[in-house]
Amino acid sequence: MSSEITPTAADLALVADGELRRLWLDMHRSWIRFGAALVDFHDRGYHASLGFPRFSEWAESRKIGRSTAYEAMRIVRNLLLLVPMERAELMSKQNAKALLCVPKERMTEALVSKAQELTEDEFWDYLQDEQTGIWKPVEVKRTIVWRGLPLSLAQLINRAIEIAMRMENTDDRKVGLERIFSEFITGIGQGE
Repeated sequence: MSSEITPTAADLALVADGELRRLWLDMHRSWIRFGAALVDFHDRGYHASLGFPRFSEWAESRKIGRSTAYEAMRIVRNLLLLVPMERAELMSKQNAKALLCVPKERMTEALVSKAQELTEDEFWDYLQDEQTGIWKPVEVKRTIVWRGLPLSLAQLINRAIEIAMRMENTDDRKVGLERIFSEFITGIGQGE
């Protein structure tokens, strides 16, 4: 007679649940570590050592994409000014981006904890909640603009994006916005 113990469906579910939670945390940790590694790579100029005069050329050649690389670096640089790496690793990229939009005078320890604990949708709702009153977006012609931005400025921003999209021959608003900032940075002599 065998004394083998057969796991129940509940046992298997608990194991699977634990594995999914571990993978979820690993995914969060990996995006911030990836961003931190990009910052280090960029700041040390390693792209030049590999024959790429510009960091963006290196990022494109590695199929990372310059937008992805610069976004990850921006988030990491700014987020690590607010919280240590150990805490940053516990929040999603989207929650980190939302947290960085919160005015400094409204930044609290409790808010950082919420960014770590809540899902992206829950955190978004929390920030827009009338009780918390952190900030509330207003929809203006396919673009989210934060309260306090004059409509005339929102319209100007939209027009600039549309012109840049035509210049890039694309329907992607992010590409248009990237073109605007790239032109600005190049124009003031701060390019790579």
